[in-house]
Amino acid sequence: MQVNEKRIALLLAKSLGAGESANVAAIIMGQLAMQDGDLFASETLKDPSGVSHAGIRHSTIVLSAGAGQLRNLVARTAEESELNAVAFSAFGQRLHNRFTEYVDAVVSGNAEELVGVGISGPDDRVRAITRSFSLLR
Repeated sequence: MQVNEKRIALLLAKSLGAGESANVAAIIMGQLAMQDGDLFASETLKDPSGVSHAGIRHSTIVLSAGAGQLRNLVARTAEESELNAVAFSAFGQRLHNRFTEYVDAVVSGNAEELVGVGISGPDDRVRAITRSFSLLR
């Protein structure tokens, strides 16, 4: 294994339906990519016919978790400087094109029920902190 290998784990609330899970995963992955420019290729990856392909550079896994597990995971990631974590709340999921309301809720602490957490960092650290979670089904 290369020293700089990373891993990405998306942990989604067990209570979400398939469509909600996909939505939350996309939102979290987008924010992780904004915070860590190394997750995707910096250049557009195209096949010979000109179709753009995802340029994901690191292993990505999607896991499921209970609400309490998500909250505990956020607390544990805060203790590890090597890890980058992003949370998303049920409140944010209910808002459609109302970003200002979402920002106000987050900064005031009124968006606490989490529906997803994304983590990126060294492969071994992400594996260690997510070992007890199951694959999303």
